[in-house]
Amino acid sequence: MTRSGTRGRRGRAALVTGALTAMLAAGTYALPGTAEDAAAEAADAYTKAVTVAAETGHAQTEQVALAAAKRTGKSVEVTGLRQERRDVFANPKGTFTAQEYTQPVRTLKPGGWAPVDDTLVKRADGRLSPKAATVGLEFSGGGAGPFATMSRAGREYSLTWPGGKLPAPKVEGNTARYEEVLPGVDLAVRAEIEGFGHYFIVKNAEAAANPELTRIELGLSAKGLKIEKDPGGGMRAVDAAVGGTVFEAAKAVMWDSAPSPSAKTTQPAKGAARSAGSGTRATGSTAGPAAGPAAGPAAGPVAPKAAL
Repeated sequence: MTRSGTRGRRGRAALVTGALTAMLAAGTYALPGTAEDAAAEAADAYTKAVTVAAETGHAQTEQVALAAAKRTGKSVEVTGLRQERRDVFANPKGTFTAQEYTQPVRTLKPGGWAPVDDTLVKRADGRLSPKAATVGLEFSGGGAGPFATMSRAGREYSLTWPGGKLPAPKVEGNTARYEEVLPGVDLAVRAEIEGFGHYFIVKNAEAAANPELTRIELGLSAKGLKIEKDPGGGMRAVDAAVGGTVFEAAKAVMWDSAPSPSAKTTQPAKGAARSAGSGTRATGSTAGPAAGPAAGPAAGPVAPKAAL
């Protein structure tokens, strides 16, 4: 009996020892890394990030960009601070430089930042849009409905030709031209990075004599906006809920694109464009922040743009 009991106790001891050994062995693989290991990994990742930034000239964070700039002796862009009109660079001496642009140089798309591009492309629904603009912009592909719609932050502004359906436009670069909306008169709509321009091209004296040109009232519709006139004769589209200008346009102007030894003059439009002789005359609206006729024959000024 005694011998049997002794064997039993030894057996239990052996079982306990085996269990502890198994647990210790398993613990060798299951225990998390030490704080020193984590710090070493972080330092290694940081070093690699600085090396990449030094090679490429840009980094996501200020800290990495500054370290790369000090290493190379050259400025390194902080991509995490990019904006439509601004770049920020870390300098070798430990300072930062912000470079501002008067016009947007990039726009944020679903895949990230992209260079601005006002070239019109046809969409799946038949309408036209610029490749990369800072506002939502759509032009008619022909037919009924608005010929131009601009949107931003859920607010929308549209213009419609009062004469009914439009012909399919001729597209060149950033401009869609709807021919013969009236006899001898074309409607042109030009995409821009921050908005669009629209103007009428009166192609001859006979077209200019058309009484329908005395007054053309475009259809205007707005979503989430209140349209107001400004003291200068233009208009602004104000956020209907919280106030603040979302879009703005200056007073329409008229000019003659016929070649002339003197400088081309631009004057406010009175009803419609008038032509006394040969050449082409155009009329359209002008908007800010940047406004004024573009160079070239029958070039129109800028129309509603997003306000800054």
